[in-house]
Amino acid sequence: MSSPQAHELPASQCTASSLVQGAELVLDNSAKLIDRLVASSTLENVSFANFILPIAWDENVRISHRNSSVIHEFTSSDPVLREAAAKVRRLFHDFETTLFMREDVSRRCEAVRQKKEDISVESKHLLEVFYQTFLRNGALSRSAEDKSKVQEINQSLEKLEFAFRENIRTADASLSLDPDELQGVPQRLLDGLPREADSGKVLLSASDLQNGLYRTAPESSEARRAILYAYETLHQANRPIFDEIIEQRALRARLLGYRSHAALRISERLAETPETVSNFLSEIAIGLREAGEGEVSRLRDRKQADVESRGKPFDGKLWLWDVSHYHQKVVAENFSLDGMTISDYFPLASVLNNGTELLGHLFGLRFERVSKEQNWDARDIDVAPQIHIWHEDVQHFVVWDNGEQGKFLGHLYLDLFSRPGKSGGPSFHNIVPGFTNEAGHRQHPHSAILSDYSRPADGSPCTLRYFQVVLLFHELGHAIHDLVSVTKFAQFHGPDGTPVDFGEFPSQLLENLCHVPLVIHEISHHVSTLRNGHSSHPNQEPAAANPPKKIPEASIRVLLQRSKALEALHHLDQIFLARFDLEVNQADSHQVAEATDIPALFNSLRAEICSAEIPQPNQDEPGWGCYYTSFKHFINEYDAGYYGYLYAKSIADDVFDTLGGDAMNAEAFKRYRRMVLEKGGSVPGRDALKEFLGREPSTEDFCKHLGMV
Repeated sequence: MSSPQAHELPASQCTASSLVQGAELVLDNSAKLIDRLVASSTLENVSFANFILPIAWDENVRISHRNSSVIHEFTSSDPVLREAAAKVRRLFHDFETTLFMREDVSRRCEAVRQKKEDISVESKHLLEVFYQTFLRNGALSRSAEDKSKVQEINQSLEKLEFAFRENIRTADASLSLDPDELQGVPQRLLDGLPREADSGKVLLSASDLQNGLYRTAPESSEARRAILYAYETLHQANRPIFDEIIEQRALRARLLGYRSHAALRISERLAETPETVSNFLSEIAIGLREAGEGEVSRLRDRKQADVESRGKPFDGKLWLWDVSHYHQKVVAENFSLDGMTISDYFPLASVLNNGTELLGHLFGLRFERVSKEQNWDARDIDVAPQIHIWHEDVQHFVVWDNGEQGKFLGHLYLDLFSRPGKSGGPSFHNIVPGFTNEAGHRQHPHSAILSDYSRPADGSPCTLRYFQVVLLFHELGHAIHDLVSVTKFAQFHGPDGTPVDFGEFPSQLLENLCHVPLVIHEISHHVSTLRNGHSSHPNQEPAAANPPKKIPEASIRVLLQRSKALEALHHLDQIFLARFDLEVNQADSHQVAEATDIPALFNSLRAEICSAEIPQPNQDEPGWGCYYTSFKHFINEYDAGYYGYLYAKSIADDVFDTLGGDAMNAEAFKRYRRMVLEKGGSVPGRDALKEFLGREPSTEDFCKHLGMV
């Protein structure tokens, strides 16, 4: 079999036709290989070595080609190339579905499983995963007619999901408001916004509406309501698409013998059943209810004081659009930073330099920045790694083990600034998985982090708010998991090789690091002390003529207090979204799904869990309850899996406390790397955790951190 890169053009030179043609060639070769394996074997002579292993080797190549092609859907400014990348995703998905519905292949897999051969632990796990996938796809039990219908539904769902994502990416809407209505928004932001020529009103674009500052800062309650409504209805074109997706998921689940789509999807994850997920979410919601009600009461009191100070009567209601506004006021008034601009202590370049140095120390890694002109020694590292650099913004790092042997581990690509057409928000993507091919050669992983930071127009350094630093560490957690994973088979490599409710925990664990004072101190570096650096807010008076290079300890304490303030409401919001994602996928028939009033379900769960006053659809604002149309998570691999963030958080807290909560205990972190991260999905996640923890995972530390214990 060829190298996974042998048939590829450099990413920057890919065309729509080359992507599709390359995928078709790879899949045609795979189909022919599997046909040959079936023709040359019988149920009596089939074995892991002569049947399953060749399929797994071929799967290594398929996954590599798929991932390195699909990345263009998230990075390209060209809609034609994005559509081609989405088509490649559909081609590979269709191939996998067809393969795992083939009765001739599934019977041979079953025969190998029954022989109980003496093979490695990872090989046994692969065989079991293959077999369970055949079962879930009905290969051994469903009729040819049902299988054909499932294929049709899969193809339809892939197209609907791409349309959903494209609507989010290309949303074009605006809201006009009088400048007076935006009192409270920093003047430097208002000055940069366009105005209507006739009225002089300020125009907020789709991008502006997604900026939380515009939804939080205005003093006018009416303006906050208008902005929030425009934001939550920004992608209403996705409403009929989402309806159709939910209906088709329900139909497919029944065709495959499952009670619901949620039952189908969760069966392959750590939680195993929707009932386990429901009980987990209910336990947390009950435990946080009192704290959440107390926080809402505190915000309501603050609103009352605000309203009455203007000589107006207070109606006793804290509305959805009030929560973040008065949250900011309470935090600012009770946890003052004395005018300090925290983001000035987190210039992006320094966070990356200091962060990778810190993480390198903990995990035994060395990150080396690569210049575009650097030549490569193919004996040491994979051939032509620049083949995966798709844009001039991409920063390329090579990552090494920092132990005595100094082994090469893989490539890391950072594409962190926004541009037209590129996917928004921070995200991690594997471009090429790690695996060992049939010749014993190690394919090293290529890992990417994307984000949408704004590049300062005046050429000053890009600085990050504290929550952006936390999110960057979250994605670095995925990347480290990907880079250190050492599996024989690509299917098990890194976070993509694990269930979502397990794969999110290493990234959540790195979020925990960002709440350790020593870590905040180590990664900080005031922007004014950089060479040619200056404050990110040139129009703002500096808090001190010569600010300290590192963020002061007192400021760290306040920063952490601010991040923990009113935390129960944040977790209740996450529980609400997880409950919605679970329940909307619980329909036990196509007819039930079709009859579900999804906005009403969304609103009712929000009102039940989140405590604030929730607006209902009305003649002037019929779109309340449609915010789910903006959530790519509900459409991508987190469908019926949004709970995974909280579930993984409970694991992360358990593991972090087992590490001693000590951000400098490198030996403990290296042990965690060896016993958990390096295994990827090559062993069941629960088994890896039990071995590392010396017991079953527990939610006790998670509940303590939430203040429930």
